[in-house]
Amino acid sequence: MLQHALLAKDYPDSTEKVRPVSSTVLYLSAKIEGEEGTDYFDAGVAAEAESFDGIVVSSDRVFDKLKGLKRIW
Repeated sequence: MLQHALLAKDYPDSTEKVRPVSSTVLYLSAKIEGEEGTDYFDAGVAAEAESFDGIVVSSDRVFDKLKGLKRIW
């Protein structure tokens, strides 16, 4: 619980639970999944981050290998 509170304090945008999915995010997700070989869910997270600010808040190291993204936490 403390980890989530600190995350929300440092990155308030991370507390938003639902965002609308745009056609751009769907396109990027399919592109990342096909070109990078990531699974569907990780490709969706990466596409959303790429279309927003390029930052992924995750402990999953799979995002480290994706170009154009910065993984924090």
